[in-house]
Amino acid sequence: MALPKVKDPVLIELEVICTSRLVIPTTFVEANLSEANFGLDKLTPDQFPVLVYVTSKGSDNEVNEASEIQRSVKLFCLLLNRYDAATSDFSSADVNSLLYQMYQLAQNLQYWINKSTLSVDGGIDKWKADNIYEEFDAHLFGQGLEFEWKVNTATSGYYNNPGT
Repeated sequence: MALPKVKDPVLIELEVICTSRLVIPTTFVEANLSEANFGLDKLTPDQFPVLVYVTSKGSDNEVNEASEIQRSVKLFCLLLNRYDAATSDFSSADVNSLLYQMYQLAQNLQYWINKSTLSVDGGIDKWKADNIYEEFDAHLFGQGLEFEWKVNTATSGYYNNPGT
């Protein structure tokens, strides 16, 4: 018997944050790097910025006093925006402005993750943001984000359910 497909509540919450809570509505895409390389070319300009959830790098798990599993989910995402100009027309000031805008959006993302009902112990206590220049072939710039999100699995709903 095959197991039914389920979507991690962490990803569901991440998508909700991107599309409805961020200061700039952001398209959420779940893709590996190869899929993102081809798929992002198909997005229209009004679908940017985009958060590409690339992968979970696993999780560390602890059991709290109430016997609930608390996960520290390690996530890797790309927060990208398109710069529509010929490569030779990029000015350093324009690119740096776009990179900083994506950095500010990443801070807004962290704020809403920390406010999430899934989050425990502050949600994210540290994260890494690296500038991304001309990712893939679509003139995309932004931030590569790596962070650990601390979540309570009892809150997320699919653990600790008798009979499931």
